Order: sequence, then structure tokens, then C-alpha cells
Amino acid sequence: MSKSKVNVKSNYDIKKVKRVMRMKSESFEPTTFEVFKVTGPNKFKKYFVSRKDAKLYIDTMTDTKMTLGIVKNIMNEIKMK
Repeated sequence: MSKSKVNVKSNYDIKKVKRVMRMKSESFEPTTFEVFKVTGPNKFKKYFVSRKDAKLYIDTMTDTKMTLGIVKNIMNEIKMK
């Protein structure tokens, strides 16, 4: 049996990049913003305003802990069948 390598934190990478965006509030003039780009397996790509938000997103994506609530939901689904 092979393990899934999608939910491993080391597969995700955070880099600071500059993006050029045109905002209505800036009269649609091109403005450069610094954002954080998160890349991962399966061509995953997402942008965040802060590094803290990017790290929090990666932590939630790779969280594999089972809480009591999750176990109860699984047991209820098994009983339904």
C-alpha cells in the first residue's frame, strides 16, 4: 500500500513575488504588489497577502490529526449504512 504524498508540508513552498494588478480604486493604472505565492503538488498555486496567511493555509491543508468530532462523524456514517 502506498502513502499519499500530497499532504506533506515539505511539498509546499512559499515565495515572495511581485504581481502587477490594475485596481478600480487606482483608476486602473498598473500597480505592483508584493504577495506570497504558495506552490505544491499537482500544479497547485495560490497567492496570499501575508506569509502568516500562507503558512496557516498550508497547516490546515496538511492537518491529518483526527479529533473526537471527526471520529464521531465517521462512526455515525458507518451506523447509517
